[in-house]
Amino acid sequence: MKIYALNIKINPQNIFSNNINTKDLCKTSNTCHYIYSDDGMFLLQNNQLYKLIPDDVPCDTITFNNTDFIVDCSTYTFRKDIYNVPWAHIIQTIEKIEYKYSNSSLVSLIIEKNNGKITDVYFETMEKNLNIQLKNDIIKYLSLFNDIKQ
Repeated sequence: MKIYALNIKINPQNIFSNNINTKDLCKTSNTCHYIYSDDGMFLLQNNQLYKLIPDDVPCDTITFNNTDFIVDCSTYTFRKDIYNVPWAHIIQTIEKIEYKYSNSSLVSLIIEKNNGKITDVYFETMEKNLNIQLKNDIIKYLSLFNDIKQ
């Protein structure tokens, strides 16, 4: 699930400056190529091509610690064995940077960049329910990057 902070302006540029000590955070980065066509959306990642089948569900809005969040539980099914894409298409290359407190953290801060510009900032978890520990971890990330008190 993806979680977006609504009434907080996340300043992701702080992450790439020397204002914040991110050496204690685990950082991973990968590049994905999204291909959009009239026949659907495709993903090219690690030399593997997938067709993305969306399963959209309505988003929820929650408030925690005086902060509003949008919780998006929509998912994609990855159809494999795709060997070509439609002739007419658009490609968007996204660098996805993931920050975690540890490799076992249940929630990550995700920053997506396109052509070096930040295009999306959100939190991501594989958990099905947004429990109190996940909420506290999100507030902890926000306090790192925005001087918000827990």
